[in-house]
Amino acid sequence: MNGLRGALPPEIPLTVGKVAEISTGPNWQRLVLTNGTIIAARLLVVATGYSEAVRRAIGVERVEQSKAHSLAIEFDLAVSPQQFGPRSVT
Repeated sequence: MNGLRGALPPEIPLTVGKVAEISTGPNWQRLVLTNGTIIAARLLVVATGYSEAVRRAIGVERVEQSKAHSLAIEFDLAVSPQQFGPRSVT
């Protein structure tokens, strides 16, 4: 993870924190961190590992198919990266 964080261009802000509040919608997602920082974005990527709170808050069910195995999902967006702007990667 630190390698990926280090590979981000300097103009892309990186925010690391603990989620205190989360709300989702068809167009915008909003996070409030425990330090009061508010992040609003069109796309929210949840990577919580075994943490349950955020996943449950947004109604995502965890289904364990096979213990000690990982699943990776890839997707493409139908818009160009320029349409998101630098605040898209958080």
